[in-house]
Amino acid sequence: MTPQKDVLTSTGQRQRSLLQEDLVIEGNIQGPGILEIDGRLVGDIAVDTVIVAANGSLQGRIVARNLTVFGTVQGQVETTSLVIKAQTVVQSDDMSTTVLSVEEGAVVNGSIRMGSGSSPILRSA
Repeated sequence: MTPQKDVLTSTGQRQRSLLQEDLVIEGNIQGPGILEIDGRLVGDIAVDTVIVAANGSLQGRIVARNLTVFGTVQGQVETTSLVIKAQTVVQSDDMSTTVLSVEEGAVVNGSIRMGSGSSPILRSA
């Protein structure tokens, strides 16, 4: 699963898709642009940018250039830029990223690989 190239709107902005707070989706999602999750998604996703909102939850494999988490994520993460905000819970046995930002108050359980190396450099207890 690999993120697709950006598809720009006629105004030059990336397309944005929103999973509303009252929706639950079970299945895989793949496409260009931005996916914002306010509801619950169980499945694998491959998009350019994923935003898991404060009320959002994602369970599955994530392949994205950018991932910002305000809510809850469980599953494998492959991304170039990973931002984990305060009051967030991320559980993953395998996270890989080039850029990592974790705010104070966030909970991260699992291993994180930075760069192209294959061995975890950070392992939570």
